[in-house]
Amino acid sequence: MIRFLLHFLLVTIGVVLADNCTVKPLVLEIRNVTFLPEGLGDNRGVAVKLGNQLLGLRLSTLLSNTRVRNPFDCADGRSIIECKGQAGGVYDPAEGTFEPAYTEKDWDVLTVDPHPNDGTFVTPGYDNATFVDAGIHLPRLPLQIWANTNRFNRSALGLGRSSSLLHRLLAANLIPTLPFSLDYGSRSESRPRDGQLILGGYNATRRTSAGAARFNLSAFSAPAPCPLQVLLSDVLLTDYVTGVSSSLFKDPGASVAACVDPLQNAFAFTPAMFTKWQDLTGWIPYDGSNYSQQTYPADREARMGTLTIKLAGAGGYESVVPHWELVSHERGNDTNGVYRVLNTSRVMAANYLVVDYPANEFWLSPMGDGTEPPSPTPRPNLSPPSFISDRHLNQ
Repeated sequence: MIRFLLHFLLVTIGVVLADNCTVKPLVLEIRNVTFLPEGLGDNRGVAVKLGNQLLGLRLSTLLSNTRVRNPFDCADGRSIIECKGQAGGVYDPAEGTFEPAYTEKDWDVLTVDPHPNDGTFVTPGYDNATFVDAGIHLPRLPLQIWANTNRFNRSALGLGRSSSLLHRLLAANLIPTLPFSLDYGSRSESRPRDGQLILGGYNATRRTSAGAARFNLSAFSAPAPCPLQVLLSDVLLTDYVTGVSSSLFKDPGASVAACVDPLQNAFAFTPAMFTKWQDLTGWIPYDGSNYSQQTYPADREARMGTLTIKLAGAGGYESVVPHWELVSHERGNDTNGVYRVLNTSRVMAANYLVVDYPANEFWLSPMGDGTEPPSPTPRPNLSPPSFISDRHLNQ
């Protein structure tokens, strides 16, 4: 029997620094990163060399500091390739130019990210970073090495509110300002595309000003301590065949807090929402062999046409996750086309994100088609009255 994968979305979606108008924004591609000597594209992220070790780092707005996973976590029977792919790369401090900090108090960062009290061993320090696609070298990037074989540790660039990466790049005159923007790209089967992270600016061809929404950095009791939070006012599932849209909210006046964080890439349904989802999609309880909470038989695919996410405030901002982002073949499908539905779809694929920590705000806008040549535009620390600054690099 043919099965398919369903992708749930993630919305989980005393120093004064002046703008430097002579410095261009730093453009970093989000793509499949090939690790050597394995020669496989093991992870999708930003290609970064720490010392002489190549990683494909994911991005996180929850972390203020770059976090990498110790390769000794991979010595539990799994292949090193699988471990690298799941973690976003691993980093061995014995193989590079790692400079440990004596203690976290001696670590030269604005904020030390909290870490769980569950046996995870965390080593703070520094290493020289090279952003491969941009050819940019940053000495002594602060990083934390996490080690715990019983925990799913992910390596990621820290883009949180006190990001040591952003502040180091600004101090080194490698970016013009602290605000950054993100086109997460897409991993859909039919319409895949690379993403783009721009530090100190945005890409005017990948966002649309029409329908853009501004959000304050506020706390809405989201399940994670993230700076970018939104309130979901409704989530609508549209049936492909009937065209009927049904709300996953049983209470029309309810709202659900969610994080906008590329690393998590999913938001958690409440129990009531998941029950409604099961009813609408014809979910089959896990029988130990065929289907899990993420898998469906192929005849249920039409029930999952599109998913519309409505956000409270911000002028009623809506984001539509298309069908090609919701479903895909499972990795490793057989010759008969057996496939499943994976709960990791990306609402970020349909939205362009601009983050301005100094102005205490972030923006979401519908994704542009990006067909025009890219023209990264600096965004000043003090936000202009309009959505986008009119200062362009080619002016």
